Amino acid sequence: MRQVLYALVPGTLALAWFQGTGVLVHLAVAILVALGTEALVMRLRRRPVAPALADGSVLVTGWIVALAIPPLAPWWVTASAVFFGVLFGKHLYGGLGYNPFNPAMVGYVMALIAFPREMTYWFPAAAPGNWPVDAAAAIRAVLLGADEATLDALTGATPLDLVHAGTPPSGVFMLEAGHGWVVAPLLFLAGGLWLMHQRLIDWRIPVAMLGTMAVLAALLWLLPGERPAPLFHLLAGGTLLGAFFVATDPVSAATTVRGRWIYGAGIGALALLIREFGGYPDGGRLRDPADERRRTLHRLLFPATEGHGMTLRNSLLAGAILGGFAAAGTTLVVITHEFTAERIADEREATLLQRLNEVLPAHLYDNALHEDTRQVPGDALGRPGESLTVYRAWQGNEPVAAILTVVAPDGYNGQIRLLIGVMLDGTLTGVRVLQHQETPGLGDLIEADRSDWIHDFAGRRLGDPAAERWTVERDGGDFDQFTGATVTPRAVVHAVRRGLEWFERHQTAVFPELDDPDRG
Repeated sequence: MRQVLYALVPGTLALAWFQGTGVLVHLAVAILVALGTEALVMRLRRRPVAPALADGSVLVTGWIVALAIPPLAPWWVTASAVFFGVLFGKHLYGGLGYNPFNPAMVGYVMALIAFPREMTYWFPAAAPGNWPVDAAAAIRAVLLGADEATLDALTGATPLDLVHAGTPPSGVFMLEAGHGWVVAPLLFLAGGLWLMHQRLIDWRIPVAMLGTMAVLAALLWLLPGERPAPLFHLLAGGTLLGAFFVATDPVSAATTVRGRWIYGAGIGALALLIREFGGYPDGGRLRDPADERRRTLHRLLFPATEGHGMTLRNSLLAGAILGGFAAAGTTLVVITHEFTAERIADEREATLLQRLNEVLPAHLYDNALHEDTRQVPGDALGRPGESLTVYRAWQGNEPVAAILTVVAPDGYNGQIRLLIGVMLDGTLTGVRVLQHQETPGLGDLIEADRSDWIHDFAGRRLGDPAAERWTVERDGGDFDQFTGATVTPRAVVHAVRRGLEWFERHQTAVFPELDDPDRG
């Protein structure tokens, strides 16, 4: 995920240059809330905190949310959106790799619905660095609030707002609306192309999304009436940011080739139709009834500020309310975990039984494999100072194979726990991953249901290949690495080799019966 953050930097700096230091303040708030929420929830779930923070995924979530928040919006808009996205868009579904929706977009949608007026506080961005307020004033506006008259005077319509108003900018490149609306998207495009060049994202999704949007925009452009040119739609709003950094999310995006084409095309079509015929100018404000309900709630909570912006006292009150929602949301996660702990344990046992049969085919043994176990020292198997489980397989009264629990301590995001099946002659019957925290879409290709890579171990043994070739191709070995993820497969290969070496030396520790002089 670090490469994704690198790719976001140029566009973010351009946005800050044209929209002011408020962009950077919101980015700082988003990062702090994202890291804090992730750490708190992982601790409450009794999961390791450091690997969750180190993979960078929650930073990407917070960063993208911050880019979608107007530079003069109050800080608690960003804090609420990031907190909601991380907690309800990610951890409520089980955490990274299980979320069906992009957490950043979950938080963004929440902000659109909950804070429709604050989500319109954009500068016109007519000239580079020519901010309507200086940096200090922008920071005060974000942290302490600004009065309504000042906000009305400083903020202005975006190009997509003008489209909704029926007066789209006539320039194909939107230059008459301000260079800022063009430069930042082009830099996000450059960052996305770099990610494609690094093979960190699949090119089909952005191509399908942008191509569909361009085709539909061209058809609408040819109809009678004043409509923006197709290129306008590709440059306006968050199109390029969404195409390369949101739609390509490795967890929530489609994974098959055909699915990626359909998925990208659907996003492009929906985005254009909403822009042209819906109530959101690329995620603009909610109107009429929803806005009236929000104003009523605002009057109830902050009666002294109606029409005068947010004072320090009420900004702190807003923070307290946010804290209350945070506490309630965290309590909900804890309660959910407690009520589902037993079921989760049952699911893990069922998964273990399935993995055992995948590693060692059932026709090779006739005993209750998961009940015939031995605990062995884990020092040589990746867990110094702990015991690891070995499952013993028998055919009749004869030992035939063992399944070792092996740990790769040097995975990209921490330990990778493996099962390796090995016959008495040292031949591998299979390898499967029991547990890992590798990056979805990259390191998780070690899973059997994500790629065929793990199947390459079956039939191999020490000497096949030679010891020096028990590593990935980049290191001169025989095993494939993944594009953009070499550390993970290298760790798995080395762990499997260590497991084979251990079993060769300690067969009689697993099967003491082999030393029985009366055997046979």
